[in-house]
Amino acid sequence: MERGLIKTSMGYIHYRATGQGKPIILLHPLPRSSVMFIELMEALRERRRVFAPDYPSYGMSDHVSGHPTIGDYARVVTELMDALGEESSPESYKGLFTFYGFTSFRNAMVTKEHRRRQERKPWQSP
Repeated sequence: MERGLIKTSMGYIHYRATGQGKPIILLHPLPRSSVMFIELMEALRERRRVFAPDYPSYGMSDHVSGHPTIGDYARVVTELMDALGEESSPESYKGLFTFYGFTSFRNAMVTKEHRRRQERKPWQSP
C-alpha cells in the first residue's frame, strides 16, 4: 500500500493508494479516515487503481481551523485528483465510492463540479 501527501489549498492531504486498472476514489464519512478502507482497497487492487484520501483535519492530513464547507471538501478532492497526474485525468477517473450520510453531499458537489471525470454517478451504500 502506497501512502503520500499532496499539497492543496487546505494544507497537506494524506492519501493511500494501491492497485492497477481504472481509478476509483474512496471517500470516508466524518469523523473517520482512509484507514477504514484498507481491507476494501486490498480486495479491489487486482482490478482497480484505488485511492483513499483523508479529509482536512482527519486521519493524517493537516489540521485546518474553522469548519470546512461541503464545497471545500469537494475542492480538496479535485485538487488531489489533479495532483496525482495521469491517473486522475478526465478520461481515466471513473467513479466515487462512498458510505452514508453527509458524504453523499460532498460527492454531489464533486460530481456537479467535475462531471467530466466520472463514468457513473457516485455509489452510496445503504
